Amino acid sequence: MPIANPFSRFLRTRLADAVTSGSSGIGVAGDTDSREDSAAPVTGVARETAELEAFARYWDDVETLIIQVYRRPGARRADRRDWLLLREDFEAMYAAVADTLEPHWRGVLAGGAPLNADPFRSLLDAESARAFADDWNAMQRLPAAREALNRRLLALSTLVEGRT
Repeated sequence: MPIANPFSRFLRTRLADAVTSGSSGIGVAGDTDSREDSAAPVTGVARETAELEAFARYWDDVETLIIQVYRRPGARRADRRDWLLLREDFEAMYAAVADTLEPHWRGVLAGGAPLNADPFRSLLDAESARAFADDWNAMQRLPAAREALNRRLLALSTLVEGRT
């Protein structure tokens, strides 16, 4: 069971509430168009919300596994199997949100220094879960990645709330 970040969980709930209570024009084709068209395909804010929510749930699993391996220290057979499955899903999960997360991770620090590389990609580059045993650098990139995710969740919920 993932150790879902409480602040991320709060932001995800806030965003979901804003989207569901917002006007029916939010998230439909022509995202900036305010006309009501319930038959239009979901795009814009609603699509990004769904993609970001899916990625946040996925990232909870990644974060949990990295922390567990670091704390033990060492990767069990199940950890190594789970890591391979998480890596397998990464490109598809991340492709949907990478562009919207980039400006947010560029503005955060890891270990007191500005990030010079994508923290999500750098963590998922590890070939095996074993790489996280005693890896303090990975533990410093985890909060940076989470902060970028939280910043995007907050920005998106603020956008949605401003439209309602």
